[in-house]
Amino acid sequence: HENTVIHPKPFNNKLSIEVENSALFPIMDVSGKVIISQNINGGVSTIETSGLSSGIYFISITNANGQIVKKLIKD
Repeated sequence: HENTVIHPKPFNNKLSIEVENSALFPIMDVSGKVIISQNINGGVSTIETSGLSSGIYFISITNANGQIVKKLIKD
């Protein structure tokens, strides 16, 4: 199973996501609305999140191995 690393937790103005293989990941608010959507070709991707309000978000990472959903908290 692929290792996925998301940091920092909780996040503030930037969020880093590290995946082994290419992946698509949308970041959604609690209502399920996609706020940010991005592709990673493997490695580390840094997402600018300073425009997001404080609160709870979800990230859904989809790759060849399936889907992982994680809860994120923005300070």
